Amino acid sequence: MKLIAAVARTAVTLAVLQAVIAAQTLSSPSPSASLSGSVRDESNNPVQATVTIATQGLRQSQTTAANGSFAFSNLKTGMYFVCAVPPPTTNGQRFVDSCLWQDSNSLQVPLVPGQVRQGIVVPLQHGYPLQVQVNDPAALLPAPIGATGANNLAIHVIGPSGLAQPMPIVSSKATGRSHLLVVPYNTVLQLLIHSSSFALKDANGKSLSPTTTTSFTVSQAGAPPSFVVNVVSPLP
Repeated sequence: MKLIAAVARTAVTLAVLQAVIAAQTLSSPSPSASLSGSVRDESNNPVQATVTIATQGLRQSQTTAANGSFAFSNLKTGMYFVCAVPPPTTNGQRFVDSCLWQDSNSLQVPLVPGQVRQGIVVPLQHGYPLQVQVNDPAALLPAPIGATGANNLAIHVIGPSGLAQPMPIVSSKATGRSHLLVVPYNTVLQLLIHSSSFALKDANGKSLSPTTTTSFTVSQAGAPPSFVVNVVSPLP
């Protein structure tokens, strides 16, 4: 009987120890990871920009140092999208906002517990400031809502991923406004023009349907595309 009791006590003790170890394992957080690197252009020159990293349930941003360097710490495990937003101009140069143009080819960095990832290069490409001029001589358009307008006249650029990026309004007056977005070179894009309220015509006087798409590519060597939208009259 004494032997049976001793065996029983030992079994209970082992069970308690296993429960304690399991609880400690569950309560112990995984060691955090870190990610650092720099933003570079096509010629490997550093670019000061705002870097954003994002994974499920987490999104962080920081402005790089003058040499384009950045460092994120205390990160959880996951696959991180990494992109950079350039300043409006850098020494007169314009860059494509890689956070806007994310697709399957965008930079992704996997992190496991405790991993230190260094030397990550976030690419920024030079782009072309595509402008769409909207002429409204009769002042039919209402005041724009926000930075991009509203459904009365919306202008977007569709990238290779199929995502439509709104073109912000950069200047506005009673007789028209200008939209501008920096787009990548040598990439097939589509200009999407939509109006639910007004009849529109292009620069040649051709009537546009309520939703019009036009394919285009900007070459660094050739003449850049030019787009004009004329507001003609309210739709019946």
